[in-house]
Amino acid sequence: MALTEAEKRRRRFLKVKKEHGDVYKLQKHLENQSYTIWWDDSGDIKIVTPDPKSILKSKVKGLKSAEFERDQVKTILKQILILTQYIILKLKLLSLRL
Repeated sequence: MALTEAEKRRRRFLKVKKEHGDVYKLQKHLENQSYTIWWDDSGDIKIVTPDPKSILKSKVKGLKSAEFERDQVKTILKQILILTQYIILKLKLLSLRL
């Protein structure tokens, strides 16, 4: 019998929970783990993950990477969102002038 995706996720969760003792320790671990960020030569972020082993090497070939704390990743992504919103607004204003 083939396992459903939900059953596979449930089993992975139970395995990880068992490794950490209980759900609260697992949550603490997830909150404190670091993230790996990969970016290309132009500085565009391509991948953000807490589990770099889950990424195929072919996906990150030629990309630069570094490890960051969770708060640093939140700050980086927040700044990217602000910059993106600014660019979109600027483009809208420019298109209204044309």
